Amino acid sequence: MTFKGIGISEEWQKTAMGFSNAYTHINKINQLALSPAFEMARRLGEVASSIKIPNIEIPKFQFPKLLEVDWEEFYENFSEECKSNAKYGWCISSCMPFAAYRKIGRTEDRQEVRDDLFTKMFEENNHNLYEEEKDYIINESSGAWSEFYRQCFDSVENNNIMVAIPSLVMAVEHELTNGNDADISGKPLVRSVQSTLVKEKEQGKLASIIAASLFTLLENGIFERGITGPRAQLINRNRILHGRDDPSKWTKIDAYRLISIISTLKLLQNYE
Repeated sequence: MTFKGIGISEEWQKTAMGFSNAYTHINKINQLALSPAFEMARRLGEVASSIKIPNIEIPKFQFPKLLEVDWEEFYENFSEECKSNAKYGWCISSCMPFAAYRKIGRTEDRQEVRDDLFTKMFEENNHNLYEEEKDYIINESSGAWSEFYRQCFDSVENNNIMVAIPSLVMAVEHELTNGNDADISGKPLVRSVQSTLVKEKEQGKLASIIAASLFTLLENGIFERGITGPRAQLINRNRILHGRDDPSKWTKIDAYRLISIISTLKLLQNYE
């Protein structure tokens, strides 16, 4: 949202932007917090759609009892879906549709299939998910980092992928520090943040499941040690930042993957 050029004071513009950013933050946190309720509504919808009105007198019709949700099974299934998607570099971000992410986690167990489905998710409806993630990340950042992200997204949109990828990889590490001046980097940083962040979440529930799958992806994929040898399917932080990777191999899919990770880190840091 922009207020430039409509003849109002700078102070009012800053106030209005503050309200806009606050609304965006609350909306994304609520999306995660209300996910179990959405699951119950989905299951109730399935029951309702299966009801067949019998050809008898209405007073004799017996309505079924409300469907009870087995939350242990729900969280167990969600955990498996997160692990399945994370294996291919995809974590559930702040703006991804919850049900769609889960559905992809149950599809064919192959890198190309998952990449195609998540790319479609980002680009369908005139790149709606991409635009939502872009707004969320920029609005949840401040100062120079907000402008940094604007330039990152400009690079993606102008197909300057060779410029965007190293910048987004660096941004992942910035988000891991949460803006703090941590004296560690790479995999030690991932493990340090994981031990702190995961402990703060209620074990076995949505936030802890998302955090666990994210850090598994970071530690065993993007932040995996080693800068030589055969190139893996997932881009590697060390190969990129130390100049050992082939930039011609970087794609817009990699950019979407990194954007998802950045968005997820921001979501987890804000989720109480």
